[in-house]
Amino acid sequence: MDYGGHFFVRESRCTVLPAAHILGVAHLLIEYQGERVVYTGGIKHRTPSCGVRTQIARCDRLIIECTFGLPIYNFL
Repeated sequence: MDYGGHFFVRESRCTVLPAAHILGVAHLLIEYQGERVVYTGGIKHRTPSCGVRTQIARCDRLIIECTFGLPIYNFL
């Protein structure tokens, strides 16, 4: 599926967004009853050497790989 594409799981709209960690990787924006959840593994905020830059999605909840659970990371 291309970045920006979406599909539905019951009443939830799921959108595929680029994460730029490695070539082709994506994260998922899930929207349900006005709440937005982003589910992702690795992401990269620096300019990637190949592929597409990470697209940041505003969300109410973030589910992310535990590498980013350290206090030095602040997503506010």
